[in-house]
Amino acid sequence: MRVKYRYVFPWTEARGAELRTLGLQVEPPGPPPAIPVGVCSLEEGHAGWSNASQLMRAWGGSPSVSTEFSLEEILTAKYCVMRGAHFNGYPQPEDSYADNTYVGKCPECGTSEGQKAPFRIRKSLKWGRNDFLQLFWVVDEYFMKDDAFESFLAPLGVRGMMVEASNGQPLSGVVQLKVSDRVELDMGDAPGKVCAVCCRTRYSSHVRGFRPRPRGQPDFPVFRSSQFFGSGGKAFNEIVVRQEVVAAIKGAGLRGVEFFPCA
Repeated sequence: MRVKYRYVFPWTEARGAELRTLGLQVEPPGPPPAIPVGVCSLEEGHAGWSNASQLMRAWGGSPSVSTEFSLEEILTAKYCVMRGAHFNGYPQPEDSYADNTYVGKCPECGTSEGQKAPFRIRKSLKWGRNDFLQLFWVVDEYFMKDDAFESFLAPLGVRGMMVEASNGQPLSGVVQLKVSDRVELDMGDAPGKVCAVCCRTRYSSHVRGFRPRPRGQPDFPVFRSSQFFGSGGKAFNEIVVRQEVVAAIKGAGLRGVEFFPCA
């Protein structure tokens, strides 16, 4: 596991030089009219990480954090959170898909009681070399080419749902993963924020280290967290898959998703 930090900070030549003396790679701003900010990337545990973190706090730098896992860590984890790596297109119709597709969609935080109707998508979505696809605006639903789904995931008990074209007719060649089983994740003492409109709780998305583990030993091949995550007007459930599903996807070389092991 490698925890990586990327800092964006108000640029001066002196600050860039100070970071370089710590052995860090620094990207200066481009020529005007580029915004005068620098970028510094480093890995947690680097010899200069502690000093650089202190400097960033003093300079008002903005951090972003990500975690990279080895293939061995991914394949040996009993459960992994699945995230999309290929996005294309929008749910249809763009101005009313939420009311048409979900039950109890909160206009304030974006949480809902679940899906009530098939997603509608355009036939012209671009898959490239990917077997999985996610739509913009929809973080916790996955679509697959139907032949890859039937060959590799359906035999493991993963269920699929019909997808419709923009005109409401069934769309061939693509299937949505049906992930209706919900399992509570062990959030520890992580604070949640209660929506003033719907009173549902959301948590900040987990980006550092192993993901929260599911409580108990759920044997669903794919399931979603009972908790919601997100900020602003966006909310999503984490989608969690068991070890055998990860192995099937990795073994078949299917593209379009990434995995993050649960603790």
